[in-house]
Amino acid sequence: MEGLNREQVRKVIGKFYKENYHAGKVYTFKHFSAMGLQKSLIYRVMQRYEEGRDAKHKSGAGRPSQKLPPKRVKRLVAEATGKVGASQRKFSTKFSNTQPYVIKILAKHDVKYRKRRSCPRYTPGQAERAKSAASSLRRNFFSPSNPTQIVMDDESYFALKDDNINGNSGFYISPEFSMGDVADEVRLRPKSKYPEKLLVWIAISERGLSKPFFLQKKASLTGQIYRDQCIQQYLVQFLDKYHQDGDFYFWPDLASAHYAHETTDLLRSLDIPFVPKSSNPPNSPQVRPIEQFWAILKERVYQGGWEASSFRMLKQRINRILQDLEPDLCQKLFRLLKTKIRKRQIMALFL
Repeated sequence: MEGLNREQVRKVIGKFYKENYHAGKVYTFKHFSAMGLQKSLIYRVMQRYEEGRDAKHKSGAGRPSQKLPPKRVKRLVAEATGKVGASQRKFSTKFSNTQPYVIKILAKHDVKYRKRRSCPRYTPGQAERAKSAASSLRRNFFSPSNPTQIVMDDESYFALKDDNINGNSGFYISPEFSMGDVADEVRLRPKSKYPEKLLVWIAISERGLSKPFFLQKKASLTGQIYRDQCIQQYLVQFLDKYHQDGDFYFWPDLASAHYAHETTDLLRSLDIPFVPKSSNPPNSPQVRPIEQFWAILKERVYQGGWEASSFRMLKQRINRILQDLEPDLCQKLFRLLKTKIRKRQIMALFL
């Protein structure tokens, strides 16, 4: 192919494809890809011949680019800023111009695309309670001048496999293969209507992690199990190991089992200081580092499409991942929380 221009290369590919049409696309593709030609060029030429067109490239098929006057540029920038559903393609149509020109204008005025952040949907009552509780939380417990440690706990559910983790939800396929060539276990994602899951409870602070508590049941964590196992067995052991000085506050979420009278009475009897319910913002996973911890743990457990054949195998996998976590992971997670508190950003999350 040396010495030939692009149009001549197109003609050679097209002629070869027509003469060997019975051998299929893959035969032509392999022949020219061995010569180092671009995959997209080979398939584009074959597609043109199948559609009854010649291989000659015709330029000027797109919308001509026109320079927008300053007023139109200003209007384009204004309409692109702070709008949901805005796209460069829509703007190119609306302003009768090319998409590359729209991209150039937005880049010149430093207009950047940002993904929308996920956040809980508050009812009007929850929003007001969240503001009030967040103010109390910062003022009475987690002020910048207060060195008291934060201890929190939470539970999460793990299935034998999880295809929703980033990297496990899809697969790549090259043009020379069809979907039928892909194995069923890769192409399909079987889903049970009511899959049995493993409940994992853990406590966390800036100083480390507790041992995990596992519960293999379809039901949620009851108050009795939470008090007998999670608090008296695992939380107490964790506090004795990492917080013997007693300079901490226990910050649970607002699950009913966590603030039942029997639970709060047990915490007081064990001398475990906790954030009262009135100072605990409702529906606020965005300010709890343990939520980020669960995301990290699940991503590593199911990395590479890993799946367990039994819950015993799943428990072993989780324990091994927990042992291999970076020593400073907890510090990093809680450092982000302290930064938000110090910069008075905790209230902004509820506004």
